Amino acid sequence: MRVLSPRNFASALITFMVAAGVATSAVPQGRTSEPSMAEVPFATSRDGNRELYIVSFGLFGPESVFASEAEKAAQILRERLQPDAQLLVRFNHKRGGIATSATLAKALGSAGQAMDPAKDILVVFLTSHGSPDGLEVVAGPRSETLSPRSFRSMLNASGARYRVVIISACYSGVFARALADARTLVITAAASDRPSFGCEDGATWTYFGDAFFNQALRASPTLDAAFCRAREIVTKRERREGFAPSKPQMAGGSEVLPLLGGPVGVVHPSCRGSSAAPRQHRSALPRSSPRWLPWTVVAHSLLQAASGKAERSLLPPAANTPPEPSSMETSAASRWGVSPELPARCCRT
Repeated sequence: MRVLSPRNFASALITFMVAAGVATSAVPQGRTSEPSMAEVPFATSRDGNRELYIVSFGLFGPESVFASEAEKAAQILRERLQPDAQLLVRFNHKRGGIATSATLAKALGSAGQAMDPAKDILVVFLTSHGSPDGLEVVAGPRSETLSPRSFRSMLNASGARYRVVIISACYSGVFARALADARTLVITAAASDRPSFGCEDGATWTYFGDAFFNQALRASPTLDAAFCRAREIVTKRERREGFAPSKPQMAGGSEVLPLLGGPVGVVHPSCRGSSAAPRQHRSALPRSSPRWLPWTVVAHSLLQAASGKAERSLLPPAANTPPEPSSMETSAASRWGVSPELPARCCRT
């Protein structure tokens, strides 16, 4: 055992105190932006005030658009929903990062401990590449998939009663199916069988992020109104650029919207038929998903897609007409990357 001299001990103690002071002062209370593995706790909820706790994660490090979107979306959410909302931002980058499933669970747990579940609202924004299985999480050499079921478990474990979940990713509608209920409003960039667009290294926003946060939310009185406007913006852009419609989804939240100043049970006329219905959750995907299709059905679907029978129109549904549900053949072709409308990766620029 090495024994330090009094002089060396004093020097080491001073160095430690200075370092601790710098580390403490460098992180503002209630907001972190990927500084370290240490979680900065949220401040405890104040009596008599409904407070928002915002958690924003950019999960895919190889493309910087997700880090940019996570930071900017969080700031706009705070500006529009509650200027003094507590905020935590995490993102990955090309060399690594700590925006993982584990740190997301820890952040949600930290927010849940600080919240008063009887009155406060948890707002979560996730942005990444996606698939029918969930969201891609890539931090340097580490990679994983965040499934709807795992994310639902995190939310439930947090103890937050009122929740808003916004997900910008391909096939993110699978999260609407898994999460939406009266106390959980879910907004997604795409339907469960559709890609979304605009992922590009160096870009500021994805198509949906730009439409929802940067344009619609800045000028809309409520979240649901912002969604309706964003859906119009995205659909027009996709039509103009020749892409199949991503069909953003909004579901649940009948008890949450009134707490945010939104109307109860009111759907903007342009959004009728666009929301995914909440349901009982036993699985992240319905049994009609190609994940459970026998190979004979899949092969038949692929042959139909190749012959052009499974192709769908590029035109979006009429404003007041519910979108026609995808057929089994179209779902299978989309899942296995056969349809010429769908790119191999979720985002195409």
